[in-house]
Amino acid sequence: MKYINLAAFFLIIFLFMPLCAPADEIPFGTLKGYKNTMNFSVWAPTKDDAETIAAGLEDYYSRFLKDLECGGMLKKKPRVYIFGNYQDYLDKLKGLGYNVEHTGGIAIPRSARKPAEIYSFLGDNLLDAVLPHEITHLLFKEVTAGLKTDARVPLWLDEGIAEYEEKSKRYRTEVKGALESQALIPASEIVKYSTYPADLNRRSLFYAESASLVEFLLAEYGGAKFTSFSRKLVSGGKNIDEALFSTYYPRLKDVSQLNDAWLKFLKK
Repeated sequence: MKYINLAAFFLIIFLFMPLCAPADEIPFGTLKGYKNTMNFSVWAPTKDDAETIAAGLEDYYSRFLKDLECGGMLKKKPRVYIFGNYQDYLDKLKGLGYNVEHTGGIAIPRSARKPAEIYSFLGDNLLDAVLPHEITHLLFKEVTAGLKTDARVPLWLDEGIAEYEEKSKRYRTEVKGALESQALIPASEIVKYSTYPADLNRRSLFYAESASLVEFLLAEYGGAKFTSFSRKLVSGGKNIDEALFSTYYPRLKDVSQLNDAWLKFLKK
């Protein structure tokens, strides 16, 4: 009888383990909820919060793979920390050495030793905008760079795919307005930015146009070609014209043709 009870005890412990964070991995005292899924480890203020966020992340991960027409690529399971409010987010991240004022969340790519991390806080836009945006930065780096942790994604491509994957597609309104007022930044200039524009209005337009360029490439030529093009830019050693030519020839041979085809796409 004792052996049966002991076996039952260990069975209960085994079944319960996936629902709880290991004691030595509880990162912050305010994050009591934990959910471990196939692709993510999530900490949040409550168990319900963690389960809702984890389900949203898994759904987004599937949509991302479908958009880019590629298979799973995560080398290490990202850790996602969602605080209860903005102030707690600020305080805890300051303690880690990060200045996150005026941000909705941050994504920290994985290193050779540590998994990728995402930090944010509960809010109306968390699942529709913030997490899709931040997770995209991590996933896209995995897709395009693989094990090359030092590879850099061009700024327009990095922010463009992240903005595109937000559910609202709010960038479309801004691009439409800029097109009508003849205020669009040429694609040849967008792809050259290595730092964010200092002017806030121009920065906002940079984000919107980058997302629009990504949408154009995906809509017109498909996810597989877009993924191939992106890999050539990030880890393949090709410049923008070389990557366009080798991926989209004869329809796109260089940035000038990209700009012309994108404008026709917008005017449709």
